[in-house]
Amino acid sequence: KDAFFVRYDDRFRLGFSHISDEPFRFRLGLASSDDLSDIVVDEVIDDGDVGGLASPTVVSDPAGGFVMTYNSHTTDVGGAAPKLYFRRSDDLVTWSAGARIVIDGADADDDRLIDAAIAFADAGAFLVFKREQTATIAHAPSGRPEGPWTLLGEVTPSNLENGQLLQIDGVWHLLGTTLPIDHRAVLHRLSGDERDPQAWRHFDVVGELVVPAEDWNTGTYPSFERSNAASLLDLR
Repeated sequence: KDAFFVRYDDRFRLGFSHISDEPFRFRLGLASSDDLSDIVVDEVIDDGDVGGLASPTVVSDPAGGFVMTYNSHTTDVGGAAPKLYFRRSDDLVTWSAGARIVIDGADADDDRLIDAAIAFADAGAFLVFKREQTATIAHAPSGRPEGPWTLLGEVTPSNLENGQLLQIDGVWHLLGTTLPIDHRAVLHRLSGDERDPQAWRHFDVVGELVVPAEDWNTGTYPSFERSNAASLLDLR
């Protein structure tokens, strides 16, 4: 689950929450493919200082290379609630060590922050994430993942998780998984002026991406979910 999907150097690069059962633990899975007919898991990243790692998302860095955002899973360092992190890469193969994303106004030990996605825009960097069960956004005027980050507030609509911020035809969009359990992939469009940081709190619904279910993927929750944490790749 929790996928990202990018195209680089004539290959598809995928990432996801890599879940192991013995013992139960989330990690960051990274995979690649030439044509999606055969997908190879290249690396699994873990961190023993936290309860696990989950929900990776990758975007191009205006300074060069790529930035991956993700969160600690279950617990953070010292037993705190999960927090957000980022890593850098020049080639989507070798990654830096993880660094905390500290958000002024949302950094208490009991602040549960997951499902980060970053956008590098003219007005700086924007980070959408889930705080408890509510879609929330922060702003870094520096335009860098290092911040400093300031909390802007809840996103409208707020019933979203596992967001992806992307430009389509030059306009910023937010793809999110709806809450509660039905978990539909719904695309939204920024409704205001992207140069105004407060405008990033409001998105208009464009429509649902109706994802077909595989033949084997049937039943009722939790054994069945048509989609969970979609990633949209525009290859036009």
